[in-house]
Amino acid sequence: MRYLLVTAIAIVVTSTAAHADPPSLTEPVAAPVASGATESYALQTLAMDGASLALIAAGSKSGALVGIGIAMYFAGAPAVHIHHDQIGHAGRSLLLRVGLPVLGAIVGHAITANETEGDGDIAGPALGVVCGAAAASLIDAAALARQPIESASRWTPTIGTTRQGGFTAGIAARF
Repeated sequence: MRYLLVTAIAIVVTSTAAHADPPSLTEPVAAPVASGATESYALQTLAMDGASLALIAAGSKSGALVGIGIAMYFAGAPAVHIHHDQIGHAGRSLLLRVGLPVLGAIVGHAITANETEGDGDIAGPALGVVCGAAAASLIDAAALARQPIESASRWTPTIGTTRQGGFTAGIAARF
């Protein structure tokens, strides 16, 4: 019994409290960094524009499909940009899609304003709207529909200290 009591006292006296090691001296591996390269999703924005054009053409006898097609033209490609986490590109896309058709209508009206025919009053601005919408779609696909490519894996050496005066070394990686 005496040995049991001595052993219990020895365990209590020599044991230390549990503790966590301090953080290492190196920073933890962060999220992947953009490598500078970009990836295009222009086909997705062009597909949205093609679908909106198809709805407008199919709805020539029904006003509802034309309205849906026009709404899809304004919102479709910006929604694709939002899906790819490119919020700024979505805003620029919407500005292009509103601004260029309006600018086209103004230019078309200015070109055909001196004509005496009755159809010239609407034909010039209508052609300007179509040209502006086509230009907005192409600029969007060519310049905006890109996203940075993140590096697939990354590793870094780590060095840290322990409370007992020792050190740790290793490699931290992200796959």
